[in-house]
Amino acid sequence: MKNTPRRGSIITIFISLFLSACVTVPRSEYLEQNARAATALVVTIKGYGTGILVAPDKILTVNHVLPVDIATVYFYEGMATIQSDSTSRIGEVIWRSDVVDLALIRIPSVTTPPVVISCKLTRMGTPVFLIGHSAYRVAWTARYGNVASSNVDPDGSLLLHMTASYGDSGAGVFDYDGILVGILETIQLSRSSGGNTGISFMIPGSKICEELADKI
Repeated sequence: MKNTPRRGSIITIFISLFLSACVTVPRSEYLEQNARAATALVVTIKGYGTGILVAPDKILTVNHVLPVDIATVYFYEGMATIQSDSTSRIGEVIWRSDVVDLALIRIPSVTTPPVVISCKLTRMGTPVFLIGHSAYRVAWTARYGNVASSNVDPDGSLLLHMTASYGDSGAGVFDYDGILVGILETIQLSRSSGGNTGISFMIPGSKICEELADKI
């Protein structure tokens, strides 16, 4: 049977779409990859948490993750586990905020691009995600949710509808353009069962920009 021009066009379009699907990373996966590359596992002698690269030699995290001034820092190596100690970096706390639960760690410079921080307060209902470390040996996992309030609490935090874990503290919270809009600070547990309520709190980008104005 002879191909008509219309049929030939359809075949051409199908092949083009198939080839595009082979090389194009879905947007959500692409955003996760970029965020994961800039996300650090921060380990101290008393525990671990998450941090985010805000300058080639600086990691931002929450103060309560750092009970001491020295931490071992790991970056993503292609798998959601720590592959070896060969790529670990020793970091030193160089600043702790007196206002909110934030701290900066200085590390040897890396080539990974730092995140872009939004200095605006994120609107209620905005979809967001984070990359964190819900378990020490299974890390760099993504969690999705949305901003649940338009008002910053007196302590400087903003409410999220997002299920997170202890190891996610200090994780960067991103919008769907891949922009950092906050840092995960705390999670809310059920008073009766102690289980996760799906409520978390982040320090918003507007407050981060105020605090880091002359630090990076």
